[in-house]
Amino acid sequence: MKNIFKRGFTLSEALITLTVVGVVAILVVPGLIKDTTDKARIALLQSTISSIHNAIQNEIIRTGANNLKNTKLATPVEFLKTLDISEVRNDVLAFGHGENMSMKTLNGETKTRSFASYFDIASAKLKNGATVQMFHYSDSYSIAIDINGKEEPNIIGIDIFPDIIIGNINSDFTREHVGDIGYCGHFDETIEKCKEGSGCYCLLEQSGFDPHYLDE
Repeated sequence: MKNIFKRGFTLSEALITLTVVGVVAILVVPGLIKDTTDKARIALLQSTISSIHNAIQNEIIRTGANNLKNTKLATPVEFLKTLDISEVRNDVLAFGHGENMSMKTLNGETKTRSFASYFDIASAKLKNGATVQMFHYSDSYSIAIDINGKEEPNIIGIDIFPDIIIGNINSDFTREHVGDIGYCGHFDETIEKCKEGSGCYCLLEQSGFDPHYLDE
């Protein structure tokens, strides 16, 4: 009768296997974590946008207004109170940046925005952790969203999306459909412009809110 010997892994083989697994984990895990984080940020942005959009449409229906200036959007602090907020203010302090707002760009530069030329500024902290700023400049209403408030990275195109257009203040609804957040129909945004801090939201929207929208 032939004896059958079962041979297991030697210590050196086990160590080699663990080393290979460790190397693979080092290469793969950070990418998986980043991908999960990016998807979570985009999902939170979409949720916030959806809430604001629904509030705008409800306000239009409630008032029966034919333009945005005849709704609560004309008084941003009152409009923001219709959202699921934890705090609302008639200034920009909810962003934690004081009178000026400093943001990093994807190119590593720092952009500082002064709000001296903006009108009817209001900001709110939402219960989902995002902060929203609403204002009108010239003839249009706009919002800016910081997905995670004061938390890093505070980079335009990653967790901060400024200048999201709501619509023209005086647009007649019978001629032009307004009130849809982030109207980007006439913009041709590029990754290069986004990296400089301009048009990231439109670029993201045009990608179908793809977390990899910045990949070239």
